[in-house]
Amino acid sequence: MKIPTMSETNPPTTEAAVRDFELKHDLVLPASYRNFLLITNGGIPRQSNFKISSRRSAVDENIQDFLGIGVHGFPTSELSYALGLYRGGIPDGLLPIANQDLGSYLCLDLRNGTD
Repeated sequence: MKIPTMSETNPPTTEAAVRDFELKHDLVLPASYRNFLLITNGGIPRQSNFKISSRRSAVDENIQDFLGIGVHGFPTSELSYALGLYRGGIPDGLLPIANQDLGSYLCLDLRNGTD
């Protein structure tokens, strides 16, 4: 995962907070995403338009902000909040990592276990 340039970052997180998040939600974050959280802990990207690639195609997505861990006072920017909000509404193994336009989330697929 290439770390985007951020115009604003969330308050820093720690390795311990990331581990606690993984344990609480019974998941393992890819090393590149873990690194992104430890460096930026999410926030507002300087460039909001990203090309997102999948096995089938590449599409442009508009990102309002990347979610973080321990973002107090801004629940909609908190990874745990997004997971709780959509628990049962998105397939197991998908992790909402960013707010997009019109209230949707960009999700990271954790099901294949690759970085």
